[in-house]
Amino acid sequence: MNVDERGAYAKLTQDAIRSFAPVKTGFGRDHIFVTVLPPEGGKEKLRVTMPFYMKLLNDGYKGFVMWGLVGKTVPIRLNSGQLIYRRATLENVGKRRNSQRDARGRIQKGNSPIAWRHPGHVAMHFVQKGVMAAMGQNAKVLVRSMIRGALSQWES
Repeated sequence: MNVDERGAYAKLTQDAIRSFAPVKTGFGRDHIFVTVLPPEGGKEKLRVTMPFYMKLLNDGYKGFVMWGLVGKTVPIRLNSGQLIYRRATLENVGKRRNSQRDARGRIQKGNSPIAWRHPGHVAMHFVQKGVMAAMGQNAKVLVRSMIRGALSQWES
């Protein structure tokens, strides 16, 4: 692939990744940039740069107990629009809450959530989806460059 083809492929890939990226991320979607690095060992590589939180959305992350809230008062907006305040303390952060009971008054198995625990985020894989879409759209350019590379090696 020559320099012009690399630039065009990078732009096409960047647009494809942005189309799969989540919309409501502030400026994160607009700050995804793709460059095609020069070939090393006969293979070109893509470099995708994006804000850290976009990487977290792409890769996902596990849930965690929010120990940083200890000693702080947290405002919580209810569905009705009412604003209430809760205080996170050492006594309630990371502890199980027994909230669900059956008809006999016993605690139901698996229904004891941990207090002040962030649930995590499922991986969205929008970078992989965008790269695959760009490869499908740009197959002609890739095949053309592969044929040129093969012909130049054959003629040498």
